[in-house]
Amino acid sequence: MAEERALAALDVEALADDASALVRIPSVTGSERAVIEQFASRARARALATRVVAHDLAALRSDPDYPGEEAPRSELFTAVATLAGRDPDAPRLCLNGHLDVVDIGTGEWSRDPWSGALEDGLLHGRGSVDMKGGVVAAMHAVAAVAAAGGVAGDVVVQAVASEED
Repeated sequence: MAEERALAALDVEALADDASALVRIPSVTGSERAVIEQFASRARARALATRVVAHDLAALRSDPDYPGEEAPRSELFTAVATLAGRDPDAPRLCLNGHLDVVDIGTGEWSRDPWSGALEDGLLHGRGSVDMKGGVVAAMHAVAAVAAAGGVAGDVVVQAVASEED
C-alpha cells in the first residue's frame, strides 16, 4: 500500500526536467559548485530539508590520511537533502552520488554534450547516466516517499562533488 502511494506520487516529468537541468550545467571535476547549488534548489522545491556544505579544503588537505584530489580545485561543496523520519531513534538511510563529470574530451559528439536534451524517452548529455540522473532519481524517490507518508528513520540524499576524492 505505501509502495503504491509512493509510486503514485512520483512525477516522472519533473524528474526528467530536473535531470535535464543538471546535465545542462558543465560540472567537470573541480568545478561543481553550480550543479551542487542547482540540485539543492530542486530538492528544496520537493520539500526536502536541504543545505549546501562548503568544506574547509585547508583542513581536509592537512589531515595526514587525506587521499589527495583527482583534479585541481579551489573549493569543495556538497548538498544534503533530508526527509526527516517519524522516529528519531530509527536508523537513517543515506543515498550518495556524485554530480561531477569528466571532460568532454576530443572526440566528436553527435549533439551538444551539455544539451540535457530529452528525446524519445532518453536524456542526452554528459552525466546523464554517471551520475546526475541517478542522484536526481534518488531525490525524487525520497520526495515520493515523503508524499506517501514518510518512513520511520531519516532518509538523506548526498550530492557530492567528486567520487574519486
